[in-house]
Amino acid sequence: MPNTEYPTRGLLDTSVLIELDKLDADLLPRELAISTITLAELAAGPHATSDSDERARRQERLQRAEATFEPLPFDAAAARAYGRIYAVVSAAGRKVRGRRAVDMLIAAIALAAELPLYTFNPDDFSGLAGIVNVVSLGRPEHAIRLARGIAEETLNIAGRLILDRKEPERQSSVYAVPTMELMSEAEALVILASQGDKEALASLDLTIRRLAELRDQARTEAGQ
Repeated sequence: MPNTEYPTRGLLDTSVLIELDKLDADLLPRELAISTITLAELAAGPHATSDSDERARRQERLQRAEATFEPLPFDAAAARAYGRIYAVVSAAGRKVRGRRAVDMLIAAIALAAELPLYTFNPDDFSGLAGIVNVVSLGRPEHAIRLARGIAEETLNIAGRLILDRKEPERQSSVYAVPTMELMSEAEALVILASQGDKEALASLDLTIRRLAELRDQARTEAGQ
């Protein structure tokens, strides 16, 4: 079974930052970081469109990011990390140029900072397995890892509540049994989603939300 320990901090690439306000917080680590490369891409955005409404949206996104984050710089450590990344990607027979070069700069910052890199476009970072932990959002393997982590926390809280309040039947029926049922559902859905079933992936997302609701209810009851 995969490790259910979930990162507490992670670097978002530009694709994730653009959609950040639409994402369930449970899909992301508690502490979010961006890079100066992503900030540069956002700064270029308003100048890359002739549509006034879109330009205004991009400008607002840039200003929100500037107000929210202290971006990680492409510093000397990142420059050295870029050399490692370039060597790995080149050895795999891929070219580091154009848009891909920008992605590799973001990956270098993640490597230097020893942070997982969150993206909607894992193919942009192919070839980096083993040196950068690239987390693909929206993929079944990521979703089931998240589900297992949430379920484990909920069951741990339920166990503490049983010890503290001596209510094994209630805690079992309210938290433990529903959590195990939802996890069984999630395990079945991830098999279908891994085979390309888009409806199963959507259902998996809903199941994770229900797991998170149970976890949050348990947290509240436990006074966390």
